[in-house]
Amino acid sequence: MEIEEFVQLASGRGAGAAKAAERLVEFRERALQPIIDFLSDPWAVHGNLPGVLERILLNAPRDEVVRALSLDQDAVFEAAVQVIQEQGMEAWRNEIVERLCDRSESEVRRARIAEICGDMASPSIGPHLEAVFAQSQRIEREEDEPPRLTVECAVALAKLGDFRFGSPVIELLTHSFPPTREMAAEAAKILVGEGMIEILSRAIRDSSLEVRLQVVEALFLLGFPACVDALIEGLNGGDLEIGNNCRVRLNDILGTKFQDSPEGSRALIRYWSQSSSQFDECKRYRLGVASSVGEIIEVIDVSPHRSHEIGREILYITGRRLRVGSTYFRDQAQRLSSLFGVRGATYRWGHQVAPNLIFG
Repeated sequence: MEIEEFVQLASGRGAGAAKAAERLVEFRERALQPIIDFLSDPWAVHGNLPGVLERILLNAPRDEVVRALSLDQDAVFEAAVQVIQEQGMEAWRNEIVERLCDRSESEVRRARIAEICGDMASPSIGPHLEAVFAQSQRIEREEDEPPRLTVECAVALAKLGDFRFGSPVIELLTHSFPPTREMAAEAAKILVGEGMIEILSRAIRDSSLEVRLQVVEALFLLGFPACVDALIEGLNGGDLEIGNNCRVRLNDILGTKFQDSPEGSRALIRYWSQSSSQFDECKRYRLGVASSVGEIIEVIDVSPHRSHEIGREILYITGRRLRVGSTYFRDQAQRLSSLFGVRGATYRWGHQVAPNLIFG
């Protein structure tokens, strides 16, 4: 059977497709061009092929990965990016900097490169991200073109511990184009900036459901008393889904168990009006106390069914991806509690955030 026939089979489903995919991996570099040619068809069903391409590129000569980065096909580009991310910044630093800073490259691809820069945790890339962030803010865009490069550079810099670039992105929550606000709301779970709680408080009533959902999570991750006030506004906003999410996150912050009912909402509001003076305005709270990772571990013990949600929370705080669902999940979280144990401190992606960056 010819390589092209295996490519066709691997694009399908089922056991036959999986076997064909494994056979293609055995062909190594000889299968690269047939796979790339197949992926050039915009109407083709990709099936297992992107994963096969990535596996082959992992062991292919460096030139093949560089070539894949330069090709037009998005699936081929993404496979090359995955290889670079797996092999690490030090091995690919020159190629990453070149493509990040190349103004002739598409903004979408430059943004994808910026995204992996934050995940690869190499501070040496920071000055390049900062320069691209400044340059991207000067790009003239159409009103309906989200500034993805600007956002991804700011997020990558925050993941590296540099939070100076959050405010311009958080201010995009006031933009007229919904996808731009949605992108900013997602980024607000990692970024910080002066005045962000006020902006998030207004955005909890945004016309876009996706913005409202992400804003609830951003307010929860901040966990300050002012965030409780904003979540109570969302609780009373008349949107059932957002109201329920606000109630869940208010219980998570305050350590309460108010039910999803009008009576439960009124009781929660009464509780906060009577208790709010006991909370320090500059500290993050979880389960009613100035929080550390330890309080998150308590949630694992009480609500093991929320492990995926808790895993995401730990990721945003510590930058560590835990093996959610494994028998060692709690043990992994327990080890982190000694590294991120300053009570009431705000952490983002493993870095402690000074309160003045949020409160001025």
